[in-house]
Amino acid sequence: MQMYKVFIIDKTIFLIKNINNYKIKPNDLIYRYNPNMSLSKIVKQFEMSNSENLFIYNNNAKELLNVFFKTFKLIDAAGGLVKNSENKILFIFRLEKWDLPKGKIEKYEIPEKTAIREVKEECGISDLKIIKKLPCTYHIYNLKEEKIIKRTYWFEMYCQKNESPVPQTIEDITMAKWLNKKQVTEALRNTYKSINELVDFYYNS
Repeated sequence: MQMYKVFIIDKTIFLIKNINNYKIKPNDLIYRYNPNMSLSKIVKQFEMSNSENLFIYNNNAKELLNVFFKTFKLIDAAGGLVKNSENKILFIFRLEKWDLPKGKIEKYEIPEKTAIREVKEECGISDLKIIKKLPCTYHIYNLKEEKIIKRTYWFEMYCQKNESPVPQTIEDITMAKWLNKKQVTEALRNTYKSINELVDFYYNS
């Protein structure tokens, strides 16, 4: 089933192929896409509404995602879901939220290189190996009155040494910790929807 989720604060935009495959709540907003639509106006309306979900459907969900990339400024980032020999996951605590280490892709940098660099910089971890690629996440936020859509490439990584993380405080990171599964469950109560989705995928795939 072709579908993409774009998160915007605590709301979710579903870009889908067929609306009939989804359970729609009475409060949800639904649009069938056509090229004359103003996606920026629809997203703004969604933000101001009390709806949790916005469904936009078309016979090609990937095409819808590309329209979002053209409508808003696209920023690419990459990060890591890092585990160690005890199957603990590396989390950071930044701006009162638990998160995974990630950062903006620099010019001429491939996502894999960015992901490793950002984990090293944000957590002081050096001995990293990429295991496999994980699904990308997408979210929209405001930056200086401009709407940004961020595409984050994620990679499962393994830290081959049991290094103690050191938070990059200059980036507002106050903690970097290895969390066991119970602690991860607690952390996910205070994180972003995109991180919840990614960690859930990791544990259930």
